[in-house]
Amino acid sequence: MPDETQIRGAVLIGLCVGIAAVVALVAVGTAPVAAEDTGVVGTADANASGSDAIQSSRRFDARITAGNNYWQGQRLLFNGTAVVENEIDEDVSGGTPSERTFELRRVENGRVGSLVTQFVVARDGLAVLNVTETTGRLVVVYQGDVVSASEGLGQVEGTIGSGVVPESQWEVSQQELAVAFEDGRVRRGTAEDLTFESNRGEYRLRVRSPTLDDDALAALFGDRVVERDRRGDAVVLRTGGSETVTLRPSSAVPFGTHEFRFSVPDATARTNATLTVARSRATTAEPRTETATDGPATTTAGPTTEPTDVPTTESPTPGTATTTTVGDTTTTPAPTTTAPVTYGGTGSAADGPGFGPVAAVLALVCAALLLRRGA
Repeated sequence: MPDETQIRGAVLIGLCVGIAAVVALVAVGTAPVAAEDTGVVGTADANASGSDAIQSSRRFDARITAGNNYWQGQRLLFNGTAVVENEIDEDVSGGTPSERTFELRRVENGRVGSLVTQFVVARDGLAVLNVTETTGRLVVVYQGDVVSASEGLGQVEGTIGSGVVPESQWEVSQQELAVAFEDGRVRRGTAEDLTFESNRGEYRLRVRSPTLDDDALAALFGDRVVERDRRGDAVVLRTGGSETVTLRPSSAVPFGTHEFRFSVPDATARTNATLTVARSRATTAEPRTETATDGPATTTAGPTTEPTDVPTTESPTPGTATTTTVGDTTTTPAPTTTAPVTYGGTGSAADGPGFGPVAAVLALVCAALLLRRGA
């Protein structure tokens, strides 16, 4: 059977191992934990109610205002609440579809002209008009009356024959768009001009390419980018009228030919342009002439793919460099460098609480107890 001294030694050793295990568990338990990414980027306005809440949920590009110009492809908001309620003498939500029906008509020679379409406002009085195939001067008509609008809110101005059409009309135009690179071919780091031409003032322009993601597009267009598409394959620029910008492709833009597809988000304008990012021309080695001590001059025309007879030598030992010449071999010591060696991973002291000193103290305590046991 083990004597008392052996038992006490085993107990002390077990105690030291247990303390070390507790220190390790504490170190793991106190490691920093990354915050969970909930993916929430915004919250809805819980205080919105009535028409304000409905308008905030409707997608539209502009509110109709008499006298303004809009662009083909835009979604225009109209609020006919006051017009309907004035006619039916009750809340718009109680009106029938027929009582909530309006007409969009062309203005011809200053008068109400042909019908473009009928539309029905919802029970909240709102309607969004998609003018994707319509251009020209337009006016809203309700029950034989001309309706004017200001910031989307409609109100009756007078009857069709009362001469109020000019003050109530508004216009839809087709946006023109042309985009062209100056040369269509560029090398990395060199300049290439890109010109935009349009009959519209300020507008946003979406740029896509089948061969480039949004990171490459953002690197190419730089500070012209005001937004990235949520799908990760496009960027949005802000431009206007006729404008020229200078691009300098970097290493973020791959070599090759790239097609760029330009479109206006709130209009029907579309166009394409192509740019080739070319590699720099490879340099050709200049012929060099060498003169031997005893023999005619020889000319070498740079690298060749044909085999050359060169005497072979045994592989050099580590730490030496071998220079091979015709006829003999010279071995010279190679320079040696010592790279810093890091042990124990790549973490930094800031990643944890630093239990090295604690472990060292515990080791000393255990050593003292063992020495005392031996005494």
